[in-house]
Amino acid sequence: MPPSRRRLLAAAGAALVAGCNGSNRPAETPERTVTPIDVPRSPEAALGEAVGIETPEVPAAAVVSDDHREGVTAAAERLLDAAEREVEAAGVEPSAAEGVRDGEEPFAAARERLEELRRSSPPRQYRRVDREFGDVGSVLGYARATTGDLDAAAIRAALTTQRERHADLRDGFDHRLAAPIARSLPTTGAAEDALGRAGTQLDAAARTLESLSSPAEPSAVGGAWGRLEQARLAVTNAAGFLGTATDAGAPPRRDAIEAAIETEREAVAALDSPRSLTAGRAAAPEPITAVLSTIRSRRSELLSTEAAELAAEQPVGGLFGAARIRLEVEAFDAAAAATADRLDGEGVAAERLLAEKRAAVDRLERLGEATPLQRRLGGFAVDIVGYGDRQDSDERSDPAVTAHFLYVAGRVFAKRALARGTSTADALAPEGT
Repeated sequence: MPPSRRRLLAAAGAALVAGCNGSNRPAETPERTVTPIDVPRSPEAALGEAVGIETPEVPAAAVVSDDHREGVTAAAERLLDAAEREVEAAGVEPSAAEGVRDGEEPFAAARERLEELRRSSPPRQYRRVDREFGDVGSVLGYARATTGDLDAAAIRAALTTQRERHADLRDGFDHRLAAPIARSLPTTGAAEDALGRAGTQLDAAARTLESLSSPAEPSAVGGAWGRLEQARLAVTNAAGFLGTATDAGAPPRRDAIEAAIETEREAVAALDSPRSLTAGRAAAPEPITAVLSTIRSRRSELLSTEAAELAAEQPVGGLFGAARIRLEVEAFDAAAAATADRLDGEGVAAERLLAEKRAAVDRLERLGEATPLQRRLGGFAVDIVGYGDRQDSDERSDPAVTAHFLYVAGRVFAKRALARGTSTADALAPEGT
């Protein structure tokens, strides 16, 4: 039985004995009183109090400008209007198109999302805006193929045009980051992500095109066209992010970003893998063991990959990935050390658990007021703390111990991200700025 549990039962027993003795004491000694004993809260009760401390959100780091929003929503509306008009003219059922997830109401779902985008939606809704209109593109392609207005040759020509547009945008900006770097870098990362999705959709359209029979089924033609429309929207989205984040007059920073990735790799190599909690005591709760194992694997994977490879397709994404692994190694090792110290001492008392949750919340609040780059690097801390709040008891878990571990990790992750955001921005700033 863990020491904290033994103390809990002992204290509860002492209170019970004191209560019984007080009730049986003779009336002639009224001056004798029972000293109240504070009964420690159970791990479940302590965790419940900690969960009651609200975890703040960290605002999105990428920036969506008004021009960006207008460009994406206009492109989406043109696609939606054309699909509704041509489906009605062709007299076809949207549900007959290949791969449509919501065959009954694809237009209604798309209209709802379009209205959400118009209402100054947060940047996270623009991360995969192309996916929301994939069904619309497939239905439009199906309608055109049914009427004979779209065939494999037309798709091939459109695919060539979209590949050229994608390549021009991908290769043209050369990571000329607008000042300040702390604002533009996360938005550039969002542009890279959108361009990556566009490339994936173009490749999928090409594969579908190659597999078309002759004559091609209209539904299959529609599926290929849907991929093209998704790629078109993703490129439009990427162009919006780049319009906000880049400056044609700024010096290219791709080489500096690759150097920053190597700095992160070297820092991770200098860190030991996160320690375990098994030395000198019973095995750690399973959630802790699983987290530490994952971090060790991610550390090994990073160290086995060259910086140039990480920067090949998405340099900013590669930098963010390497930086996150470094933060994870630092934060979860610190959490393992702090939790081991508690378990080797007095255990995780309720007051300690609450204090760690409050400290984590304080760091997240500071992170929420920081620069976009700091928020981008540290935003994962919200998920770490949230995972601590979701702990439940079972035979392989001690929820209070696991929550303590995660609250400490979230606090350290957020704290280090604040400092790392500043140093990363300084490293990427052009000389003389």
